[in-house]
Amino acid sequence: MHKPRYPRLLVFTLVAMTLFTSVASADRSDASESTVILDSEGSDIDILMTENGKDVQVWIDSLSGMDGNSSHPIDIYIATSDEYWDHFCGGEDNMFADEFNPVYSKESLAPSELPFSFTYTIASDDTYYLILDNCDNQITTDYKDDQSQLTVVYAVDDESDEFADAVGDVAAGLGIVMIGGIAICCGGPFLIIVLLLVRRNKTQVVHVPQNTQQMNMQPQQQFVQAPQQISPPQMPSPPIGPPMDMKGIVDENGYEWIDFQGAKYWRQQNANTGWTVYQ
Repeated sequence: MHKPRYPRLLVFTLVAMTLFTSVASADRSDASESTVILDSEGSDIDILMTENGKDVQVWIDSLSGMDGNSSHPIDIYIATSDEYWDHFCGGEDNMFADEFNPVYSKESLAPSELPFSFTYTIASDDTYYLILDNCDNQITTDYKDDQSQLTVVYAVDDESDEFADAVGDVAAGLGIVMIGGIAICCGGPFLIIVLLLVRRNKTQVVHVPQNTQQMNMQPQQQFVQAPQQISPPQMPSPPIGPPMDMKGIVDENGYEWIDFQGAKYWRQQNANTGWTVYQ
């Protein structure tokens, strides 16, 4: 009796997936392109879907002014999740700003330097963020001469697409191998069984007189299809605002203001309640 070959096939699949994953590398053709608007004195983030030891490549293609304003430099950072929460638009002299230490920084990236690209190798299992900064943060070396609104065109390749494609290729190849093996091993007996069943179930054609056909004809029953129930549309979940313990900038009217994930939020000073998005 022959031993089943499934363990060997499983080992082959795992080895193939490992090889596909190891050869995946950052490439502009695999990058995800985006266009964002950086609000005046604001910032934007992009979560990097990657893992420890992977390379992340970023391309900054263009910086365009809006509403008649000219283009100007911005700051580019990569930060872990802890450092991302320490990034604060409000100036280095703000009493609520903690120390911000990104793992990568390119400050004062001018339009004359474009197109600009860089590669960063992920060094831990933490979550990483790409920060496009158009504000005065707590780092004294950041750009803050002009913070007018900008349109930024950029692309990111964090190798997530390559891994998915590699897994898909391996799965497709495995399916072809399994189908071919089944055809070779079981094709002969299966074909014989099919031929026997087809021969046995041949339909005999019987000619019936016309008057007999008319007598045996029955009116067709009409079936009414029950109407389909349509589920009500799911309402999108409301955006999650800043944590309640975050501090904002207090204006002359006694309201706290804070920038969070590209939106402005407010609340009354010392209210210790949730933030309200500014429409």
